[in-house]
Amino acid sequence: MIGLGLLIRKLLRLNTPVNLIEEVGKVTVEYFADGETHEEFFPSREKANEYAGSLEGDVRIRPSNLEDVFLKFTNRRVES
Repeated sequence: MIGLGLLIRKLLRLNTPVNLIEEVGKVTVEYFADGETHEEFFPSREKANEYAGSLEGDVRIRPSNLEDVFLKFTNRRVES
């Protein structure tokens, strides 16, 4: 088993990548409002679809990834 730690001045989480993604939510809804990208995380595609149906404009539903884990626990985006 491979473990992954998320460290920003202190250890925020330590778990496997799969478990970290499940902790955040397996499905991400991205939407664009007020000139910004927003993300919401859901345990299932069904819940994500329900939420996305209430939004207007550009909406994207996709599997969550480790970048989403970083965003959720640090409230920061990964810079390239």
